[in-house]
Amino acid sequence: MKLRNSLLAFLLLCISTGYSQLDSTMLVFSNFMNLVKNNHPLSNTYTYETLQAKARLLESRGAFDPKLAGEFLEKYFDKKSYFQYNQMGVSIPTWFGIELKTEYTNNFGPFISPDFNNPANGLVSAGFKIPLAQNLFIDKRRAELAKAKIKTEQALQQMQLDVNDLLLQAAESYLNWQNDYKKLKICEFAQQLAMERYKATVLENLIGNEPAIDTLEAFIQYQNRQIAYIQAQANAEISKLNTEVFLWHQGLIPLALKPNTYPDTQSISLLFGKYISSDTNLYNHPALIVMQQKLAVQSVDIKLNQELLKPNINLAYLPLIPFQNQSNYSGLLNNYKWQIQADFPIFLRQARGKLKYSKLEYAINQNQNATKQREINQKINNAATNFENTNKQLFIYNSVVLNYNSLLQAEKTKFSIGESSIFMVNTRETNYIQSQLNLIDAQLKNQISYIKLLHSFAALPKVIR
Repeated sequence: MKLRNSLLAFLLLCISTGYSQLDSTMLVFSNFMNLVKNNHPLSNTYTYETLQAKARLLESRGAFDPKLAGEFLEKYFDKKSYFQYNQMGVSIPTWFGIELKTEYTNNFGPFISPDFNNPANGLVSAGFKIPLAQNLFIDKRRAELAKAKIKTEQALQQMQLDVNDLLLQAAESYLNWQNDYKKLKICEFAQQLAMERYKATVLENLIGNEPAIDTLEAFIQYQNRQIAYIQAQANAEISKLNTEVFLWHQGLIPLALKPNTYPDTQSISLLFGKYISSDTNLYNHPALIVMQQKLAVQSVDIKLNQELLKPNINLAYLPLIPFQNQSNYSGLLNNYKWQIQADFPIFLRQARGKLKYSKLEYAINQNQNATKQREINQKINNAATNFENTNKQLFIYNSVVLNYNSLLQAEKTKFSIGESSIFMVNTRETNYIQSQLNLIDAQLKNQISYIKLLHSFAALPKVIR
């Protein structure tokens, strides 16, 4: 009886203290997520895409760069110079549609065309070119720059969405590893307890206190837990490998976890449980901002296509100043070149087709925007409801574990005074262990539901810093 009481005291101590922590390396959830966010190849790819958008913006701004131009033309035949045409200048596009232009011309030769005659030292002209109808308020150059600015911001918001999806996948992988690791530790100690009970039952049988059938019962229990432990080992290793896939160094070199690395068993909701607040406004959701920016781009296209309905009329005026007399501006109104160009399609079919298409595209995206807004709102509500429900279930599961533990302790007490059997103790203990495993699954559901709630707000990139 003393041996039985000593054995029961040992078993009670083991089951109540849980499992001891191995002296190994722990990978904390926040560190893991930071590694994924800052080093995963996909994260780098999304960054490159934003840089591409900025490069497009720079390219669009280049359409407004001042441009230097020059031309030299000479005819020389039969040892005789016929003429030389020399022209150079600079043109400066402006945001208002006016193009400023200045030129220096110096043409000479015995056979030069009278149209190109100029004073001996050349001729300076400085003036402007302005659209009078089409392209007055917006043209392709200004439209491309406006769209490039919008698309740059759009790329930043899209990157937030893409990184948000990547972090969700990484978090789910880590939490599954955490879940399997905790189950492994429970199965490991459940196997140890079954082995200790089997050894104690064998000793009890040898001294005649227990029948032989109880030793077989204890050994079968040990075998079942050994099978569960082997399966838990495999599950934990597979989950670890799945988590390892997300670890990279600078987006180039895949990283491998050390064999003794284990996950943090702390609840992740404790890390950023206060994040969701009144600041998480639905209208600031990156997905909706992306849709609004698509509408903004199409709005620019509509304005540009509306310009095509106007006649294309351009006026150019360039006063002419002799190069040796640049300080004399009295003749600006008398010496000049001017030009007016005009064209207008009779049926306007191309312009009307482009405008109609762009308006229909805008309407389609308006409908998609309304649908997207409702989908996001529903996703957030579903995630919040699921998180709330798993919180309630988690509270009940904790209570179930405590109740099963009470039953186990009571059964052990009855067994110590000879009023129970090893079969009943094994049954109570199996139920208690299973309740712990169920609790771990409930914790997994709860934590994943919280991650999905953050994901529904596209908040994971902001939380993981």
